[in-house]
Amino acid sequence: MIHFENLSLYQANKLLVKNASLSIYAGQKVGVVGRNGCGKSSLFQLILGELECDAGRLRIDGNPLIACMEQFSEDDQQSILHCVLAGDKAYCRLQQQIEQAEKQQKHDLLADLHEQMRDIDGYSAKARAGRILHGLGFTEAESKQPLNTFSGGWQMRVRLAKALMSPSDILLLDEPTNHLDFETLVWLENFLQNYQGTLLLISHDRTFLDRVCNHIIHFEQQQLKLYHGNYSEFERLRSQARQHLQAQIERQQKQRQHLQAFVDRFRAKATKAKQAQSRIKQLQKMEDLSLALEEASIQFDFLPCESKPANYIRLEAVNLGYADKTVLQNVHFELKPGDRLGLIGANGQGKSTLIKCLAGSLPVKNGVITRVKDYRVAYFAQHQVEQLDPESSPIAHLLQQNRQLSEARARTFLGRFGFSDDKAVSPVAPFSGGEKARLVLALMVDLRPNVILLDEPTNHLDMETRLALNMALQGFDGALVLVSHDRFLLDSLCSELFLVANGNVSFFDGCSEDYQQQVLKGLLSEATLPSQKPEKNNRKAEKKKQADLRKQLYPLKKQLNQQEEELERLSRELSKVEHFLAQAESYSAENAAQLKENLQKQADLSKKVALAEEQWMLLLERYEEKSKQLENKP
Repeated sequence: MIHFENLSLYQANKLLVKNASLSIYAGQKVGVVGRNGCGKSSLFQLILGELECDAGRLRIDGNPLIACMEQFSEDDQQSILHCVLAGDKAYCRLQQQIEQAEKQQKHDLLADLHEQMRDIDGYSAKARAGRILHGLGFTEAESKQPLNTFSGGWQMRVRLAKALMSPSDILLLDEPTNHLDFETLVWLENFLQNYQGTLLLISHDRTFLDRVCNHIIHFEQQQLKLYHGNYSEFERLRSQARQHLQAQIERQQKQRQHLQAFVDRFRAKATKAKQAQSRIKQLQKMEDLSLALEEASIQFDFLPCESKPANYIRLEAVNLGYADKTVLQNVHFELKPGDRLGLIGANGQGKSTLIKCLAGSLPVKNGVITRVKDYRVAYFAQHQVEQLDPESSPIAHLLQQNRQLSEARARTFLGRFGFSDDKAVSPVAPFSGGEKARLVLALMVDLRPNVILLDEPTNHLDMETRLALNMALQGFDGALVLVSHDRFLLDSLCSELFLVANGNVSFFDGCSEDYQQQVLKGLLSEATLPSQKPEKNNRKAEKKKQADLRKQLYPLKKQLNQQEEELERLSRELSKVEHFLAQAESYSAENAAQLKENLQKQADLSKKVALAEEQWMLLLERYEEKSKQLENKP
């Protein structure tokens, strides 16, 4: 469907892609990954026709409909529902033609236009747009409000909704999970799992990529490589390839040393000069394999905390909010050395409000808050990225914060965060979102905090920086509070989760997967489970209802048994494949073809097992719900 043939692509004078060839086929869900600035977004611009190849060519079969997250061209005073409906251009065109024909009373034309509207399912367009907006966190009342009354993060959701509303054969999504909360992330994940077209997705959220994608395109050293399987499978295969490459490099270094030793020993001897020159040519022709390894990843750590009191901060019966509005009430919360706490809950419920209070930027309305004398907090939030001085350089920001640092030490420190040479003294204004976020992280580390507060820290961070942040926080011995929709980060860092909802902060007994299932169950029940309001004072209707329930139970039970058998069958197949992959001899050269086949089977079967489990759980819940209704009959 999409074919890159010896593609080379530049941005300004920077080479992004060199002689790359690969194909993407209909129905594939492809994650596009690589470091910030490597060319992922430029690849999308190429597919959209906004850029041209510098060499080679791009070929797209047929004339597919392509949808993406566009900037708004409409009047921003239009309602967000109107903005989303604009994504379905065929609907909007027919709607305008119908309105014009009605004004002109062209009845024959109207009949034809209404038939066309039925053909494209246009009469359900507003309902579909409403469902998408609801899934992305908008209420029905908000859907009628003007776009310009919403913040940038919420406007991004509207752009995403418009892309999802657009009929498409190819869907391009560039970092769609930024600014989403956990609930909307789960909804989007399920939407994309059911999308029938070809999906290209740029994301740095490995859990999201694992659940949505079945192929990965990786940008590395100006090359594009296509991997089969989800992100975890890509990481495993790439790790194997890098280990193999490292072994090749070691062999090459030994060969270089051997050749160089011969040259050094016999270059001056007339009888050996010819052989020495031959070996010099061999050395010159040897490809430097080490260039195929990426540059060193960003690495940093937090210094040990100087003191470890019993509690850093304690909130007792605290109410929090703004002006006359109370957001959280009767909050009891404390932070101790070594705490790793994650805050979960929908946007707008008060997670950021609690973080601001802990940071000291929001006073309590009522209650008692106690901090230790040496309460040194590092606070990361999106507004801090936006408050960087655009005209100042990274080194100027650091020296302004820490006047005791010399310029040389400041340069060395910033180099660990990817700001070296000219980058350290360049103005921040043209930096990418990821680069600005890295600078804020660097300033946080320099503070030597004992409490770290992170409010969605991974927006715009690439995989390498996310991993570096994760590793640094693993070794931090103070207290951490994290708000993030990155489930990998939550699960790897947080030992306890607190749910912020309905004005309260309460301990959540489970992990992010448990919370996701709870959210998913709510979405599914909202969409599929029947109303359970009792029919009062109507015994005849109640008896009919019970009889209907009994009729529904038998086919449900049958479906449940069939689904359970299918799940067992898939699990047995997966076990056989994993048994083969666990054997050392499976990775021998003679088993290469069989290994490749089984790796693909593992990826396919893992996805089928996950889907079968989800369907089985849904059937089980429906069966148990109807059984309970029968048991509770009057």
